[in-house]
Amino acid sequence: MNEVIKTIKKRRMTRKFRSEQITDKHIIEIIDAGQHAPSVRKQQAWNFTIIQDQELLDELSREAKKIGQKSPVDVIRKLNSKEDYHIFYNAPTVIMVSADQEAMMPEPECIAATQNMLLAAESMDIGACWISALNMLLNSEDGEKYKKKLNLEDNQIPQLAISLGKIESRPKQAYPRKDGKYKFIR
Repeated sequence: MNEVIKTIKKRRMTRKFRSEQITDKHIIEIIDAGQHAPSVRKQQAWNFTIIQDQELLDELSREAKKIGQKSPVDVIRKLNSKEDYHIFYNAPTVIMVSADQEAMMPEPECIAATQNMLLAAESMDIGACWISALNMLLNSEDGEKYKKKLNLEDNQIPQLAISLGKIESRPKQAYPRKDGKYKFIR
Protein backbone atom coordinates (compact mmCIF):
# COMPACT_ATOMS: atom_id res chain seq x y z
CA MET A 1 0.00 0.00 0.00
CA ASN A 2 1.19 3.52 -0.83
CA GLU A 3 2.76 5.42 2.14
CA VAL A 4 0.34 8.36 1.88
CA ILE A 5 -2.67 6.03 1.99
CA LYS A 6 -1.13 4.18 4.98
CA THR A 7 -0.75 7.51 6.81
CA ILE A 8 -4.35 8.50 5.99
CA LYS A 9 -5.69 5.18 7.29
CA LYS A 10 -3.50 5.26 10.41
CA ARG A 11 -4.30 8.84 11.47
CA ARG A 12 -6.56 9.24 14.50
CA MET A 13 -7.47 12.22 16.65
CA THR A 14 -5.16 12.38 19.65
CA ARG A 15 -6.84 13.52 22.84
CA LYS A 16 -4.16 12.53 25.35
CA PHE A 17 -0.87 14.39 25.05
CA ARG A 18 2.36 14.33 27.03
CA SER A 19 3.27 17.70 28.52
CA GLU A 20 6.66 17.98 26.78
CA GLN A 21 6.86 20.39 23.88
CA ILE A 22 7.43 19.34 20.28
CA THR A 23 10.32 20.99 18.47
CA ASP A 24 10.05 24.20 16.47
CA LYS A 25 11.49 22.27 13.53
CA HIS A 26 8.51 19.89 13.62
CA ILE A 27 6.04 22.76 13.97
CA ILE A 28 7.53 24.53 10.94
CA GLU A 29 7.41 21.29 8.91
CA ILE A 30 3.75 20.82 9.84
CA ILE A 31 2.89 24.40 8.89
CA ASP A 32 4.84 24.03 5.64
CA ALA A 33 2.65 21.03 4.79
CA GLY A 34 -0.39 23.25 5.41
CA GLN A 35 0.99 25.89 3.10
CA HIS A 36 1.18 23.32 0.33
CA ALA A 37 -2.58 22.79 0.33
CA PRO A 38 -4.54 23.68 -2.80
CA SER A 39 -5.50 27.33 -3.07
CA VAL A 40 -8.09 29.09 -5.20
CA ARG A 41 -6.34 31.43 -7.67
CA LYS A 42 -3.13 31.06 -5.63
CA GLN A 43 -4.58 33.29 -2.88
CA GLN A 44 -3.27 31.14 -0.01
CA ALA A 45 -5.91 32.58 2.31
CA TRP A 46 -4.62 30.81 5.43
CA ASN A 47 -2.77 32.30 8.40
CA PHE A 48 -1.28 30.28 11.24
CA THR A 49 -0.92 31.37 14.86
CA ILE A 50 1.19 29.08 17.06
CA ILE A 51 0.13 29.21 20.71
CA GLN A 52 2.39 27.65 23.35
CA ASP A 53 1.55 29.93 26.30
CA GLN A 54 -0.12 27.43 28.64
CA GLU A 55 -1.84 30.13 30.70
CA LEU A 56 -3.40 31.56 27.55
CA LEU A 57 -4.46 28.09 26.33
CA ASP A 58 -6.07 27.42 29.72
CA GLU A 59 -7.87 30.78 29.65
CA LEU A 60 -9.14 30.20 26.10
CA SER A 61 -10.38 26.75 27.12
CA ARG A 62 -12.07 28.02 30.29
CA GLU A 63 -13.85 30.87 28.48
CA ALA A 64 -14.88 28.72 25.48
CA LYS A 65 -16.32 26.13 27.87
CA LYS A 66 -18.54 28.78 29.48
CA ILE A 67 -20.06 29.47 26.08
CA GLY A 68 -20.31 25.76 25.22
CA GLN A 69 -22.27 25.15 28.43
CA LYS A 70 -25.04 27.35 27.00
CA SER A 71 -25.16 25.51 23.66
CA PRO A 72 -28.56 24.28 22.45
CA VAL A 73 -26.77 21.11 21.31
CA ASP A 74 -26.96 18.58 24.14
CA VAL A 75 -23.66 16.80 23.47
CA ILE A 76 -21.74 20.12 23.32
CA ARG A 77 -23.39 21.38 26.50
CA LYS A 78 -22.59 18.14 28.39
CA LEU A 79 -18.98 17.98 27.19
CA ASN A 80 -18.30 21.59 28.18
CA SER A 81 -19.87 21.01 31.59
CA LYS A 82 -17.24 18.42 32.52
CA GLU A 83 -14.80 19.96 34.99
CA ASP A 84 -11.77 18.11 33.62
CA TYR A 85 -12.53 18.83 29.94
CA HIS A 86 -10.00 21.09 28.22
CA ILE A 87 -10.93 22.13 24.69
CA PHE A 88 -7.32 21.61 23.55
CA TYR A 89 -6.94 18.35 25.51
CA ASN A 90 -3.99 19.93 27.39
CA ALA A 91 -1.80 19.83 24.30
CA PRO A 92 1.40 21.88 24.68
CA THR A 93 1.01 23.49 21.22
CA VAL A 94 -2.05 24.76 19.38
CA ILE A 95 -2.02 26.11 15.85
CA MET A 96 -4.95 28.37 15.09
CA VAL A 97 -5.83 28.55 11.41
CA SER A 98 -7.49 31.74 10.26
CA ALA A 99 -8.42 33.02 6.83
CA ASP A 100 -8.13 36.28 4.96
CA GLN A 101 -11.63 37.73 4.82
CA GLU A 102 -11.23 38.99 1.25
CA ALA A 103 -10.30 35.60 -0.21
CA MET A 104 -12.63 33.89 -2.68
CA MET A 105 -13.01 30.60 -0.78
CA PRO A 106 -11.22 30.94 2.55
CA GLU A 107 -12.99 28.16 4.42
CA PRO A 108 -12.18 25.28 2.03
CA GLU A 109 -8.58 26.50 1.74
CA CYS A 110 -8.16 26.46 5.52
CA ILE A 111 -9.79 23.04 5.78
CA ALA A 112 -7.41 21.67 3.14
CA ALA A 113 -4.42 23.24 4.95
CA THR A 114 -5.62 21.75 8.24
CA GLN A 115 -5.92 18.27 6.76
CA ASN A 116 -2.42 18.54 5.30
CA MET A 117 -1.09 19.51 8.75
CA LEU A 118 -2.93 16.63 10.45
CA LEU A 119 -1.41 14.16 7.98
CA ALA A 120 2.05 15.70 8.31
CA ALA A 121 1.86 15.40 12.10
CA GLU A 122 0.81 11.75 11.80
CA SER A 123 3.72 11.03 9.46
CA MET A 124 6.08 12.38 12.18
CA ASP A 125 4.34 10.41 14.96
CA ILE A 126 3.07 13.65 16.52
CA GLY A 127 -0.42 13.60 17.96
CA ALA A 128 -2.94 16.03 16.52
CA CYS A 129 -6.62 16.84 16.93
CA TRP A 130 -8.59 19.48 15.04
CA ILE A 131 -10.61 21.75 17.29
CA SER A 132 -13.61 23.88 16.37
CA ALA A 133 -14.59 24.89 19.93
CA LEU A 134 -12.29 27.92 19.92
CA ASN A 135 -14.62 29.56 17.39
CA MET A 136 -17.41 29.62 20.00
CA LEU A 137 -15.27 32.03 21.99
CA LEU A 138 -13.83 34.05 19.10
CA ASN A 139 -17.31 34.63 17.66
CA SER A 140 -18.85 35.59 21.02
CA GLU A 141 -19.38 39.02 22.63
CA ASP A 142 -15.84 38.81 24.06
CA GLY A 143 -14.41 37.54 20.79
CA GLU A 144 -12.64 40.77 19.86
CA LYS A 145 -10.76 40.77 23.15
CA TYR A 146 -9.44 37.27 22.48
CA LYS A 147 -8.68 37.99 18.84
CA LYS A 148 -6.44 40.81 20.08
CA LYS A 149 -4.73 38.44 22.54
CA LEU A 150 -4.05 36.13 19.59
CA ASN A 151 -2.73 39.03 17.46
CA LEU A 152 -5.30 38.41 14.72
CA GLU A 153 -5.53 41.12 12.08
CA ASP A 154 -8.95 42.71 11.53
CA ASN A 155 -9.29 40.93 8.18
CA GLN A 156 -8.60 37.44 9.60
CA ILE A 157 -11.50 35.07 10.25
CA PRO A 158 -10.79 32.21 12.70
CA GLN A 159 -11.49 28.81 11.12
CA LEU A 160 -10.05 25.88 13.10
CA ALA A 161 -7.38 25.04 15.63
CA ILE A 162 -5.11 22.02 15.85
CA SER A 163 -3.85 20.63 19.15
CA LEU A 164 -0.36 19.15 18.74
CA GLY A 165 1.96 17.22 20.99
CA LYS A 166 3.71 14.00 21.79
CA ILE A 167 1.20 11.18 22.08
CA GLU A 168 0.30 9.93 25.56
CA SER A 169 -2.13 7.32 24.25
CA ARG A 170 -3.44 6.54 20.80
CA PRO A 171 -6.73 4.95 19.76
CA LYS A 172 -5.92 1.41 18.70
CA GLN A 173 -7.78 1.22 15.40
CA ALA A 174 -10.35 2.97 13.28
CA TYR A 175 -14.01 2.33 13.83
CA PRO A 176 -15.62 0.51 10.89
CA ARG A 177 -16.39 2.67 7.87
CA LYS A 178 -19.88 2.75 6.42
CA ASP A 179 -20.38 0.78 3.22
CA GLY A 180 -22.22 2.12 0.21
CA LYS A 181 -21.16 5.76 0.53
CA TYR A 182 -20.24 6.05 -3.13
CA LYS A 183 -21.71 5.28 -6.54
CA PHE A 184 -20.56 5.43 -10.11
CA ILE A 185 -22.43 7.26 -12.83
CA ARG A 186 -21.16 6.05 -16.19
